Amino acid sequence: MWLQPASQSQNMDTWSDVAVEKIVQVMIQRAGDEEIVLTLRQGEWQLANGDLAAQDGVLHLLDDLSTMQVIRVVTQTHQHDADLGFLKRDVTVQCLDAQGSVLLDLTVGKQGSDLLSTYVRRNGDDAVLAVNKALVWQVRRSKRAWKKKGKVEP
Repeated sequence: MWLQPASQSQNMDTWSDVAVEKIVQVMIQRAGDEEIVLTLRQGEWQLANGDLAAQDGVLHLLDDLSTMQVIRVVTQTHQHDADLGFLKRDVTVQCLDAQGSVLLDLTVGKQGSDLLSTYVRRNGDDAVLAVNKALVWQVRRSKRAWKKKGKVEP
């Protein structure tokens, strides 16, 4: 049975304590796909091949990851992983600091039924949480979609 809080008005703290200004690298691994690596270099986010990344897309993702709040604990086991999008369609997201330390390491499942939340699990934890951000469309972007559109000045 999925767990619900006793009161829907339960106030939850921000789940992630990641300071966006400390993040210099984001690694996104979609199941069965090539890893996407976004790195902050000289104040701009770049893809691993040196192409400029869509700055607004990276900043929006980082803002959502750093401010997401837990809506509820969905389950404490892996029993419902398929239903929650953690077996075939999951995406692993890691945020690292300048020393290579992992600041955030989570797996993103599917979007919640309200279309405004997302099921997530911290890697190494069994609990699945519903958070108040729509992360799915962001983390499932292709490498091409992360690339900045338009001409790049020489």
